[in-house]
Amino acid sequence: MSYRHEEDNAHYKKLEAKYPNIWKTSSKLLAVLMEIFIAKDSTARNCVAMPTLVFKVLHDRYMPPEHFDDYFHSLTCKKKLVEINGVHNSYYIDADEFCEHAYEWFAAHS
Repeated sequence: MSYRHEEDNAHYKKLEAKYPNIWKTSSKLLAVLMEIFIAKDSTARNCVAMPTLVFKVLHDRYMPPEHFDDYFHSLTCKKKLVEINGVHNSYYIDADEFCEHAYEWFAAHS
């Protein structure tokens, strides 16, 4: 079992109960998301010009920690990397920690 897998899985079960068709999506949507967030030649990845806060979770089940590092290093704008000792759904599970960092970042850059 992976780090905090019970909490991560519980989040998915909650979503599935509330939205039974959550995993039925168009492959076009998935292709767009892959382009935006993963593709090495991603337009979004290579042209971000505004101050950017990047959260890196250390135990993501879908992306290795290096993915977040690579994205962060590819940015040429003002940026900050915040490491969270969490899982893929930590933005939900540990929302207070994410919100605290986001609040400080937005307060400093608005």
